[in-house]
Order: sequence, then structure tokens, then C-alpha cells
Amino acid sequence: MVVSADVPDAEVYIDGNRHPDKTPAVINNVIEGIHVIEVRKEPSVPWKQTIQVKADEQTKVRADLTAGLGSGGGTISVLSNISGATVFLDGREVGVVPFDIKGVKPGEHVLEVKAPGYQTREERVVINAGATEVRKMDLLPGLSADQGTIKVVSPVPEAEVFIDGASAGKVPQEQRASAGEHFVVVKLAGYKNFEQKVRVEAGQAVTVSAELKAVGRLRVLSTPLGATVMVNGLEAGKTPLDTEVEVGPAVVRIERAGFVSAERNPIIEGGKTETLSVDLQVSGPSEAESISEQRGLSSFGARTLPRGRSTVDMMGGYPYYLEGRINVGAGRIQQFGFDAGVALRSSLVRSELGFGVRFQLVNQNPFSLGAFSDLWWGSSLFDDSKRNGVTWNTGAVASLTALTGVTISGRLYANVWSDRHCPELKSGNTFDGDATDTCKSYLSRAINNQTPNDFTAADQERVELLTGQKGLEFFDRENGARMMVAIGAEVALYQRWNLLGVLEIAPFQEERALFTGDMVLGAGTTMSVGGRRRSHRLHGVDPPLAATRPGGDLSGARRADHQHSDARPDP
Repeated sequence: MVVSADVPDAEVYIDGNRHPDKTPAVINNVIEGIHVIEVRKEPSVPWKQTIQVKADEQTKVRADLTAGLGSGGGTISVLSNISGATVFLDGREVGVVPFDIKGVKPGEHVLEVKAPGYQTREERVVINAGATEVRKMDLLPGLSADQGTIKVVSPVPEAEVFIDGASAGKVPQEQRASAGEHFVVVKLAGYKNFEQKVRVEAGQAVTVSAELKAVGRLRVLSTPLGATVMVNGLEAGKTPLDTEVEVGPAVVRIERAGFVSAERNPIIEGGKTETLSVDLQVSGPSEAESISEQRGLSSFGARTLPRGRSTVDMMGGYPYYLEGRINVGAGRIQQFGFDAGVALRSSLVRSELGFGVRFQLVNQNPFSLGAFSDLWWGSSLFDDSKRNGVTWNTGAVASLTALTGVTISGRLYANVWSDRHCPELKSGNTFDGDATDTCKSYLSRAINNQTPNDFTAADQERVELLTGQKGLEFFDRENGARMMVAIGAEVALYQRWNLLGVLEIAPFQEERALFTGDMVLGAGTTMSVGGRRRSHRLHGVDPPLAATRPGGDLSGARRADHQHSDARPDP
């Protein structure tokens, strides 16, 4: 629509809403239908006209404002359904319908039509110089003692009026109504519904002026669903949302607990649908919370690593001189968590590959409780002695965390193993591999009834007590299990460095032949880099039995708890 005037820079109004541009103005995206165009500029009398807009066509409107300056006025043509009804202009009787009131001064006037036995009809009319306004003012029968009148007007033509849910026709509309409260709704496609509750008094008239606001539709989608949508500061509903919004700039905010809020600023156009699709990001911790979380990461305790966090542990100790482990957080749901890791360790005699998992079952700060399990398999890499073994640890862990930087943990777990110390025997009592000196000497004395000088009867008894196997069983796998207790302390020295100490014992139980000694003690450091923690741990464990003599000779083994003190230890 193109609106021009015979004077420049006049204000343009469409359906009561001021357009941002002044004449000459181009109004885009006008909804098809009837619209009221008004042009104003002082000191001229406002110019108003009702026009019909068709789709995909340009409509031109020209306002004549100068004609209202010093002219002789305009004309009002009055019609009514009651012949002979009296016409009043600004309270002065001027004639009976049908009647043309000529020479009316430009401006706003009050027009009334009255007839005996009928309700008075009143309208306000704006007259432009030289223009003719036609008004059809139908009269309603007079009111009963318990009735009043509801009159509905609107600057937007063709709007439909509903009174108490029933259609009453299009604006302007005047209806009789019983005394009491009534609900008035005015609707028109492309506009926001106007709603108002009115109270009608007997014998009185109530006028409702419906200011319709042009609207478009707003559709909001989000991932995840169920986010709250705020439109211009007011809650509009939850996603997925489809609602009407007044035309013009809008501020749309999408919020959901646990996610970063998103804000968009769409321009809503009348009769059109604006669609917003938003992927909400999971809200992360603040910088201070992130630092605190990083300092509190634990490789040993019950609190698992958060999703996206990892630790790298590098250790040195006995019997495994070198050990490296990587743990990765798999995620947490409320108080439950899970992480997993992979590790390598070597005692030089035997190297092992391990896999482990931790489960966080309770997390009520500062306490946490969980379970863990790890499985190791290893063999000798530097000879053909066929020595190998499997170790499985599984149990519970409890932790106490103080000041987000100190974690004290305790573990109670089962230690299950299956070790091979000697190659299998083939027919003819020969080994399927390069056996150690102990295996060869035991074969000579215990099986072949020979008497090697370097392997006495006491040596034979000692290794049988150590493995719990005699005769040909000595060359089978040694299987065993015991309960272990461990206490660990992790202290955050810096954001990316921790200090770790661990004490592990197997009290009052048989020891594993692969190791000597029931008690272990170690200490170390832990480092994290780039948001992922790297750990260095010196972890003390029993020195391997096979490491006491060159080539891993089992004959050098002894029990550190001296349960079998009758065996004389090697120097």
C-alpha cells in the first residue's frame, strides 16, 4: 500500500496503529481485507478513509488535508431502518431520516437518531472538508425494565463481535442484554482477539471500544523439549509452542533448568508465522566451580570422574616398577556415576594389561560410596619361560572429601588370581618352553627322583608351601583368592597436581606365590593438565617371587610374614 498526501511528512495510521514512516509512505505485508487509513498533520483536520486491500496488488491512497483548511465543510448522509426517526447533530435536531446534513464543519461530531419506542442510537463521526460520510443507524426496540444495551465499536472494520459466546455480527454492533455481567470478544483474522468483561445496568448503555492489535504467529521448538518460553517478559508456554504475538520486534527467551538460556529477537509480521528452533546447551560450572571440581578429581576414591574429565596416572614401585593408567569419566545421573580405565604395568619379569571400572552408588557430599573392578592379564616378554597370570580385583570403596581438595578412601575387595610359574610338561617329562631353574630343579628332585646340589629337600618343601602344589600339580596353574584392605589419601597440591598415598594389606591370609610379603606401602604425586588430570603414583606392592634370582628363579622365594620361618632365606 502506498499512502501519499497533498502535504509532506504527515503521520500515517493503519487500523489505529501508527506507521513508522510519514507521507509518502510504503506499507508492506498488509493483510488482505478492509482497513482504515488515517492521515494527520496539524493544523489540518485528520483525514480518514476505509479501503479494500487485495492480495498481490498495490493499493494507492491519497489524503487531501489542505481541503480541510478554511473550507465550507462536508456532508453526513443519515439512513435508518425506522422511517421518520429524528436526526440530531451535536445535540441539535436537524431533520428526519433519510436526511443529508450539509455544510458540516470539519472535525469530530456526535450524531444521534431517535424514535419513540426505540433505543437511541449514537455515533461519533469525523468529517473532512468536501467529503461525504454515510451512516446507517438502525434502531433497536426499547428496553424492558431489566435490560440494558451493549454497544461495540472498533477502528478495524469487519471485526466480528461475540457476546457471551454467541455471534452478534460485525462492528459497529449494538445489542440488548439482560442486566448483569457479560463477556465481549471481538475477532478478526490477523489480529489478536479483544476480550472484555462488562456489567450492564437496567436501562443503561455500555460502550465497548475494541482496539485490535495486528498479530502474527510464533512457533518455538527446542532441544530438549519442555523449555519455558518468555515473550516480551511474559510466559507464553512450553516448547513446542505455537501462539499469537503482536506484530513488531519481539524478545523471545527460552529457559530450562540445567541448560543455558537462549534469547532471540524476531520481527513478527502480520498474518505470517515466525519459527524459532533452538538447541539449548547444558549449563556448565563456573570457573571457580570448575577449578574446585578439577582439584577434587580422584583416581582411587568412590567419586567417579565427571563426563569429559580424565586422569592419567604414571606410577613406579614394587613389584611393578612401571605402571601407567588412563581413566575416563562416562557420566553421572544424579548420585550415580561410572568411569572406566585401561592400564599397563611391568615388573620386568612380567608385564600386564589391565581394564578397570568404577561405579559411584552414593554421593552425599562429603561422603561417597561405590564399587570397583579391574582385570589384569600378563606374561613374560623377554624369555620363553611361559610364565603368565590373570588377576581380578573387585570390591567396595568409600570416601570422605574435605575442602574439595583432600580425599580419604578405604577399599575392601577380593583379590583372585591364576598364575603359571612353569611351562607345561610334555610326554617324557620335558617342558613346553624354557623353564626357570626352579622348575627344572623341582622336576629333577620331585619327579625324576634326582638330587641336584643346588636344590635341596628344604628348597622343595619351601616352594611347595608357597604354591600349595606338589608333584605334577606343581606344573599346573596356581589359583588362589584373598581379601585385601586398602587405605588411600589424595591431596590437591595445585589445580593440576595431586599427591597420593596408598596402604594395602592382606591380614591373616595366605600370600600369593608371585609376591613375597603381605604388606605394601607407597606414595606418589598426581598431575592434571588441560582440564584432564594426569597422575604419577609410587605404588608399593610385594616384590615378585621370580625376581629374587636371575632368570626369575622361584627357589629364591621367601614369605615376608615369616609364617614358614623353618625355611632358611637366601641372602
